[in-house]
Order: sequence, then structure tokens, then C-alpha cells
Amino acid sequence: KKLTDPAAQAYVGCGRDQVDDIYYACRRTALLVGCGELCNTSMPGEPGPKFRYFHKHIDCRGLWANAAIDESLSEKQWPPPQMPPEILMRDFSHGGKINVFSGGHWVQRYAGGDALSNRWTNDELEGMRREAGAGSLGGTYGNRETNNLLAGLRTMGLANKTVLVIGSENPWVEASVLYAGAREVHTLEYGRIVSEHPQVKTFTPDEARERFLAGKQELFDAVVTFSSVEHSGLGRYGDALNPWGDIQTIARAWCVTKPGGQMLLAVPECGRPEIAYNAHRCYADDMWGTLTTNWRMLEWTGDTGHRIHVFGREDNKD
Repeated sequence: KKLTDPAAQAYVGCGRDQVDDIYYACRRTALLVGCGELCNTSMPGEPGPKFRYFHKHIDCRGLWANAAIDESLSEKQWPPPQMPPEILMRDFSHGGKINVFSGGHWVQRYAGGDALSNRWTNDELEGMRREAGAGSLGGTYGNRETNNLLAGLRTMGLANKTVLVIGSENPWVEASVLYAGAREVHTLEYGRIVSEHPQVKTFTPDEARERFLAGKQELFDAVVTFSSVEHSGLGRYGDALNPWGDIQTIARAWCVTKPGGQMLLAVPECGRPEIAYNAHRCYADDMWGTLTTNWRMLEWTGDTGHRIHVFGREDNKD
């Protein structure tokens, strides 16, 4: 995969298909290109209603130009390591603030290939939309989680809006967003998906990057992501290791959201920040705040494993 300069320069002299410390050192350098203070997890935040708010400068073009963020594991690098390599451990742990432990060895590869559910029919999505309206849509995590999502969506006023959905194994979130009144839903997913529904479009990170750099990526009214970004950069789905994968994903979404737009985010929460590698991250304290840089929390609700949080987009830091 051809990398956009200057991130490509970080790999000069490194084996791009390797799994040694030299490769990981080069990859670390490449991932930091364009990230700036966004990837500095030691910066102080300010008090917020639930966790500290972090206001930073986000270099949108730098983030979207960096193809290293979107790399997949090669055949030689698959499966991912049992634990993060030592050279990346301090970054994964945010300088020791996050407990990183083994959460099993998950291998569900589809980054760079077809998604788990790679063809969404019109009938499938319309059936799910009807179930959402009846309060009976089970989704991936059960009816209670789905109805919590629907309650959160109702607070956002999505009628006739365009919505970005990040991460989707099957289109229950998309159907819920359609039921909430969205005009169009655009799903960003590691694997390729064909949607036959006229209101649902799909694209991969590589396609999104190309659109953004060509000036063809539209801005969205809102972002919705449910139990997705906590996996970013852990290798579970074939994505190359990235300690800042979740932070960069949400920041890129900020870049393609209209001023005054909103984001609904649901990720696992714990009493203390953790990474059960390579299953998922579990958020608490400043781990929450760094994830949602430049997003101001408006409200949260729910008492399930994935509480619903709604944020408003703040302006960039000069």
C-alpha cells in the first residue's frame, strides 16, 4: 500500500512486512505524522460534567493524509501478537495510566477484504427499520441496548440529516438512524460492504482518505458509533497495530462533521481505564477525554454495558 509522504519516509530502511522492533519503531514514527498534540496523552484537560474535556489543535489534512493509520496487517504479520510489542506499550498505556492486560487472542480478520456482513439488502434494512419503530429490534447487543441507542438518537434531531456511522458488522445501527429520520447514512467500515438501500452508502478508510484529500468528502450533520472505536488499532480485525487508533478515528470524524454537529458514542466503560488486549479498550477518566478531543459532552444515558453519550462539536484550537 503506497503511503502519502511524509509518513512514507518513516518506513525507509525498515521492512514494511516485518514484526521486529525496527519495524514497530518505524511504524510508531509514521503514525505520529500529522497527529501533533492530539497524540500527546499527557496534556492536561479542563473539568467537565463526567470527565475532563480536552481542547487541542487537530490537523485534519495531516491526519487524513496519513495512510499509515489505515494499514492492514500483512500475511506475514497475521495473526497479531499476543500482547503489544514493548516498544509500543507505553503509548498503548498512555504513559502508564491505562492497565494493559491479556484479554484473549481475537482473530476476526476482514480489514482490507470484505466485511463480516458484506451485502445489505433493501428488504433487510427496511425490516430492521420497522422493528426499530416497534421497539423490537435486537441488533447485535440485544433489545435493551438498541432501545437505549434509539433514545439517544431522538435527542439529536436527525430528521433530514446526513449521518456518518463508524463501524458496522450488520446494519442495525444504520436502520436505527434511518428510523430516527436521517436522510442519508454513510457507513465507514474496515471491510467492503455493498448496500442495496438507496439511503445507505458505504466506504472504507482508504476510500474516505482519497475523497478527503481530493476535496470531495462531504461534511456530515452527525456521527454515530456504537461499540466500534474501542477496537481500533488492536489488530483484532486485521488492522495494523496503532496505540492512537481510537483517538485518530474520532478526530478524523470531527474533521468531516459540520460546525455545530453532534456525535453519539457508545463504548465500554470501566471503573478504571483498561485495555483487554486484543479484545477492546474500556474507558474511564482521562481515557474518555482524550478519545473525545474537541467534542463537548451534552448528555449521557443508559445503564447497560454501552452507555449512550451525546457530544457537540467544538471549534478547533488555534
